[in-house]
Amino acid sequence: MQPHSLDEVIDLTRPRASSGARVLVIDDDRSIRELVAELAADAGHEAVCVGTFDEFQRRYSSDFDLVLLDLHMPDVDGVELLRFVASSPEVPRVAVMSGLGYRIMRTVEELVHLQGLQVAGTLAKPFSAKQLIDLFAASATPHVPSQVRVRPQVSEKELERAIDGKQLTVYYQPKVRLRDRVWVGVEALVRWQLPNGQWLPPDAFIPIAEQSALIGRLTEFVLETSLRDAAKLRADGYPLEFAVNVSMHDLEDLSLPARIEAMVRGASQNLAEFQLEITESGLMRDQVGALDVLSRLCLKGARVSIDDFGTGYASLHRLCHMPFDEMKIDVSFVRRALQDEKSRVIVENSLELAKRLKMRAVAEGIENYELWQWLAGLGCDYAQGYWIGRPMPVAELIPWSKDWAERAAKFV
Repeated sequence: MQPHSLDEVIDLTRPRASSGARVLVIDDDRSIRELVAELAADAGHEAVCVGTFDEFQRRYSSDFDLVLLDLHMPDVDGVELLRFVASSPEVPRVAVMSGLGYRIMRTVEELVHLQGLQVAGTLAKPFSAKQLIDLFAASATPHVPSQVRVRPQVSEKELERAIDGKQLTVYYQPKVRLRDRVWVGVEALVRWQLPNGQWLPPDAFIPIAEQSALIGRLTEFVLETSLRDAAKLRADGYPLEFAVNVSMHDLEDLSLPARIEAMVRGASQNLAEFQLEITESGLMRDQVGALDVLSRLCLKGARVSIDDFGTGYASLHRLCHMPFDEMKIDVSFVRRALQDEKSRVIVENSLELAKRLKMRAVAEGIENYELWQWLAGLGCDYAQGYWIGRPMPVAELIPWSKDWAERAAKFV
């Protein structure tokens, strides 16, 4: 079928089902637009289908639950469309469709993640009616206009006041052992609640701390809080390992090992029960200083983990020369391992590398039981992820642990 005028719009006017999705579709192929409109109507969804970027811009708004876009357009390509969507203060979920092949689809999907957009899925042309209907159904959750992507801009002074005024808090994400499903530890994650009640994610303020003299104070705050909470949990019969993130910038401070040792001893804790996680993606500016600090920490009994493995600079070089005893495989590889061959190979080889180097392996981003089973079969040691447990206040850990024990007891 030959496409009609590029400005032609197929606007579905049937009443929208209360549970339906509102979808904005851009594709220059009229037959695709007609197919999408018809299937959306049959499934109780509302679709606006356009054929040009000009019309897309006129129709676009945050009221849509889903934007479905073709990567290959005559007047604008899909990457430019994504850039336009990402520049909006409020955005719906995004799905891409293309007949250009698997590799470019995966690359664009990663771009969507990096732009901070919610990925609803991908459709390789030709796609089936069921695939499209499933995509609509998954996006049928009503759009909430208050979920604004623009984050407050905070300054170094505001962060300093937050540390002094105790606006920061620490949440804990459980870590469990795969072979016997036992809860063995937690990762401490800093959170900031603004005076208006809004929670600010770590990536909105940790870079500010790293670019200033505040990163050391931030690390100390997390460690001090973790020490207090660890003592309470151990007194209640939960001898857990606590993992605390340490920035590469922290490793430039030669006094760090002595300060950490003094804090741990002052809290009557054992440094061996704390895992220091070094973010692998951080660029090391002072290799000599970092090796000095890490070596002394290990001599004092600390255990050191390489976090976000595979996402940063000179990974293998660091594994060779730094005293890591644990590898955390980044969530970006784990979460797609069962659908994406490249991610699967990276996870498999990372686990083999950890085993050969006699390091513990932790998989981040476990989102379902299938991933759990697959990683357990590969011999992965530990797991974290929302399917296991989200980051939570310390008071919620013990109730979570009871729920986890009941769930884990039903695993095959």
